[in-house]
Amino acid sequence: MAQAARCRQAKTKHPERTIKILLVDDHGLFREGVTLLLKAVDPAIEVIHAGSGADALQRVTREPPDLVFLDLGLPDQPGLDVLSGLKALAPELPVVVLSGHEERETVLDAIRRGAMGFIPKSSDDPLRQEAIRRRRNQIAHRLRRVGPDDVALHFDD
Repeated sequence: MAQAARCRQAKTKHPERTIKILLVDDHGLFREGVTLLLKAVDPAIEVIHAGSGADALQRVTREPPDLVFLDLGLPDQPGLDVLSGLKALAPELPVVVLSGHEERETVLDAIRRGAMGFIPKSSDDPLRQEAIRRRRNQIAHRLRRVGPDDVALHFDD
């Protein structure tokens, strides 16, 4: 009985954390649309916007996100270079390219540089939503693994 009470107490110590997504695109209207799409997948998602590569790199340094959606067509520097910079700053940071640059070599280069996925901007809404939902679920699963004290929760439930 006391063990079950400790389990309930431990659960309240570690509520599920909000997923923070950095959305990097130079078009404000597109950022707003993707934000609405993300909120439709999970209203608790926190979306941070960056309109340039420099802004993205600075935001990752200041307030590290859980996931980055990155456009490759940025005004200040090539998006693939931004991807390399993001991975240099935070090697474990998941980055998904969300771009209109859909050439095979561009997609392969993004994956080689560390992107965990590539979503073409031309894809249909259901395809984009499913890709976003999958990435969100991967991040949520990773965030639930908070530490050794929580291992007992899996056995007590």
